[in-house]
Amino acid sequence: KKEKKKNYLKSSTLRNLKIYIIGDEDTVAGFLLTEIGSRDPQGKTNFLIVDSKTPQSLIEETFRDFINQPDCGILMINQAIAEEI
Repeated sequence: KKEKKKNYLKSSTLRNLKIYIIGDEDTVAGFLLTEIGSRDPQGKTNFLIVDSKTPQSLIEETFRDFINQPDCGILMINQAIAEEI
């Protein structure tokens, strides 16, 4: 019985995890079309659209914020953006 309860709690927690995204407009739009994007009542999102005008400091700050979220299961980031930070 303990084993079943332990597995249930683990899978229940995994279902509550989100995918966070840092990428160019096309990449983020593709994920948003699959309903992965979210916005909480305070306006905080689980994605950042990066373009040539996005300051590197904002990308780095967002990266740190996303990986420190307790519900972050996956952080998807474009390779070119990852190389910048």
